[in-house]
Amino acid sequence: PTAADSAIIPAFCAASGGDISFNANTIHCGAEDEPVVLCSEKGDIKIQATAFEGEGLIYAPEGTVTINVSKFDYIGSVVAKRVIIQAGYYNQNRMEGE
Repeated sequence: PTAADSAIIPAFCAASGGDISFNANTIHCGAEDEPVVLCSEKGDIKIQATAFEGEGLIYAPEGTVTINVSKFDYIGSVVAKRVIIQAGYYNQNRMEGE
């Protein structure tokens, strides 16, 4: 997705060798008890939104994960060569068993 009022990312959404970009007013990753995996093997992951919430894994082992949001409420991990998070409100917790 590139731009929208809101985006709902289903249980397993994005796996790519290149860049992944989300730009929406509100982004919700997954449904209750269904974590999401956003994975870019060699590229970057960019998330821009007013609110981003969800559960899962954001993974870019050779890239940069950039998160630019007003509210970030996430259960899970962000793993990348470089992580940039700009948020007015930031709450991140571990998933059970992590």
